[in-house]
Amino acid sequence: TIDADAALRALSVDTRQGTALFDAVALASRALAAEPLPGRVLIVLTDGDDVSSRTSLAKAAAAAKKGGVAVYAIGIEGDGFSPRALEQLAAATGGAYFPAASSAAVDAAYQSIAERLRRTWRVTFVTAARPGATVRLAAAVQGYPAASASTRMPGDASAGIVAPQSGSPLVPGFLYE
Repeated sequence: TIDADAALRALSVDTRQGTALFDAVALASRALAAEPLPGRVLIVLTDGDDVSSRTSLAKAAAAAKKGGVAVYAIGIEGDGFSPRALEQLAAATGGAYFPAASSAAVDAAYQSIAERLRRTWRVTFVTAARPGATVRLAAAVQGYPAASASTRMPGDASAGIVAPQSGSPLVPGFLYE
């Protein structure tokens, strides 16, 4: 309780009214990245109006992506509302955007997120594909149609090239390639 009291005494009301949405997403993403389990989800319920962040939308999305965080954004729609930033944030992180113009729509959004998470799998695999290479992935589960997709491996193909060494008196340089 002493630590909590000290932390609460240090809080103050911001002089600028509104949400620092992108700062919050970046901060939460860094916190989630430290979690040992790989399934990281951030649910954001907001009017989507970022008024005071020091972090840009692109940097918030990058922080979430780097932390392996999927952002599910629920946008409280109203006058002058624009879903663009929330849609971009969700799309960039593998999450989804849900519009909500009523409390019933917010409830439906949470139910949709729960349903998506119940049927979401994250699969990792080891590959010999080089950085920058395009690979075709295929998956099949008995009783369901097979699916496939092409994707480009992250990184630059030139990063995988090892420069020849000068060698040593015992091992010639061409053996280092």
